[in-house]
Amino acid sequence: MKEDKPKYLLKTRPPVSIILLGTVDLYLLIESIFNWPWLIYLVPLNAIFYVLFCRYCCIVRITDISIYIRYLNPFVRNQKFLVQDIKKIDYERAFYNLFSSKTIGGPIFSFQYCYDRLMINFKNENRPEVYQNINTFMFDFNRILRYLQDSKLLVAN
Repeated sequence: MKEDKPKYLLKTRPPVSIILLGTVDLYLLIESIFNWPWLIYLVPLNAIFYVLFCRYCCIVRITDISIYIRYLNPFVRNQKFLVQDIKKIDYERAFYNLFSSKTIGGPIFSFQYCYDRLMINFKNENRPEVYQNINTFMFDFNRILRYLQDSKLLVAN
């Protein structure tokens, strides 16, 4: 008998920054074919853009039994959390939300944080709190927060 796939209650889209990284790479590669000194700029620009904007690019999938975070780069490990094991979830926002009390690093000097953060507490007291950095499509983090608030997992502000 065919096993049913889990129905996604929420699924985010890939962030724009990963598309921009691919576009910048393609442009610099084409430019370096016709003008070889551009190869000198290819690696540093790619590294800077990756570290600032694409390090935690991910797709978040929430089902009725789990929260699955799939990163789009091979350097960060994918995570899966069972909803039944989660006690509460708190969050922090990236630098673009300067006037919030939940901005990572505070309102000053926080431009190095181009990702949001989920802080997951578990029912098992022996399991430590997990800080999960995520970078989703624009406004998809708000969708995640609304869903978590409706499911009573999000800590009230």
